[in-house]
Amino acid sequence: MALPFTMGTVSLIAAAVFLAFFIGRIRRRRRAGHSFRSEHIIVFTRFPEPGVTKTQLIPELGEAGAANVQLLMTNHILEQLQLVQAKRPWVSVEIKYTGGTKKQVDFWLKSHRRKRLRCRWSEQTGVTLGGRMADAFAAAFARKKQRVILVGSDIPSIDADIICNTFDKLALGSCNMVLGPAKDGGYYLIGLSQNEGEERINLDALLCGSDIQWGSSKVLQQQKKAAQRLDVRLEILPRILRDIDNAEDLDDLEQYMGITVDQVKAPFLSVIIPVFNEARCIRQTLQSVIDNCSFPTFLEIVVCDGGSEDNTRQLVEEFAANSDEVPVKLVTGLKGRGRQLNRGAMFSRGDNFLFLHADTRLPQGFDASVVLTLSTPGVSAGAFEFGLDILHCPEEERVALGYSRFFMTEMWLLEWGTNLRSTYLELPYGDQALFMTRGLFKNVAMFPDYVIMEDYEMVKKLQGEGHVQIVEGKAAMTSSRRWQRYGFFRTTGLNSLMILAYNLGIHPNILARYYYGRRGHHQEN
Repeated sequence: MALPFTMGTVSLIAAAVFLAFFIGRIRRRRRAGHSFRSEHIIVFTRFPEPGVTKTQLIPELGEAGAANVQLLMTNHILEQLQLVQAKRPWVSVEIKYTGGTKKQVDFWLKSHRRKRLRCRWSEQTGVTLGGRMADAFAAAFARKKQRVILVGSDIPSIDADIICNTFDKLALGSCNMVLGPAKDGGYYLIGLSQNEGEERINLDALLCGSDIQWGSSKVLQQQKKAAQRLDVRLEILPRILRDIDNAEDLDDLEQYMGITVDQVKAPFLSVIIPVFNEARCIRQTLQSVIDNCSFPTFLEIVVCDGGSEDNTRQLVEEFAANSDEVPVKLVTGLKGRGRQLNRGAMFSRGDNFLFLHADTRLPQGFDASVVLTLSTPGVSAGAFEFGLDILHCPEEERVALGYSRFFMTEMWLLEWGTNLRSTYLELPYGDQALFMTRGLFKNVAMFPDYVIMEDYEMVKKLQGEGHVQIVEGKAAMTSSRRWQRYGFFRTTGLNSLMILAYNLGIHPNILARYYYGRRGHHQEN
């Protein structure tokens, strides 16, 4: 008796059923995905400009300090939005700004793209605050966004959970407007939904009415009345948060961001110097740090010795005992510049760190340059221009040392090329005195525990956090001793070979055995 279906027919039917099921799943996911992708966040902020931003905080913090608070708070909320996108990858983010030039804003906000925040930005439009909000919502709804949340940038206590919960409330459909109440009588968040087929909300009537007195303690109540008048279904979030407008609000900075008022007004700087057999130059280096600082009250020096076999430690201890203006601390640990820098940071109390090689001299006013650079929107870390001592010493000294014109030309080319690379590729090395905040140092997991290449790897990590800014017009003067001893082509060529080998995947500690072994001397710091 013949079977009604052959095995081939059965296989074809099974394949067709599976394909239909698979296509159905894809369609359902696409429909759901379309709904998810309609979630959108708008952040209102102002470019942090001294004298213009957060003016009510200027009596307490000064113009630069008030602008820095605005920068820190905006960066904080954008970090929270990274967490939102980690939980809800379909959420889009838009930053609406006022103030600053397009070039300044692009420099700042592109640094957050480096941190993998998927966002766009554009300038706010509209005359009043309500008008700017209405324009922002209208533009989002015109791009087929269905659930839109708008938040300010001056709320340290806001977190990813609040934003995600607001989206959930709007998605349930029981309300089409959500407000987050602020302690000053206004609101820190507004969410609106505009689903397909629903009657459109009259944004101008809701947000631009003359009965809403923006900046007053009645804004929340007046906004609730406007929603009720337009039959908008409103829900109020249970958490009441505080935005930072006045000096009495600054407690939230420390509570939610870990930043004190003193750190904003006068950040403390730790200069960390790794040493190994540096008796010939360590006293001069320490003295130059003190001589060239502008604010010795807010400075300390931490020297981390890697087991020197000369009298480096004795010289540091003697210098520390006689230093009344700036505290100098000596700590010891295992040799290896990366681990020495990390150990020095462990024993430092600074809000900012500057990592200095023992044969490098800092420029005049370096500590003020550190503060100004790190408060620049978009900058994660900084360094100084590269200078070689032999090129900047008096002419008679160069003549007395007997350096040839050819060697001096090589040194000029080295200095020029290094500054070109570090400025345009944002790739300075350790002999340019890298500096960063303590918080960022921890966030990037400190220096790698390498014998060499620790500065190269650190800069690569810093580039993922923002721009690595070179302080224009100020050079850290480095000793030319390596090039004098081994020659320009040998030293520069070997350094380039180490970078190439490292990028090919060879571990730095293996490279170090070749690097120091071939050169036949101990590690230079």
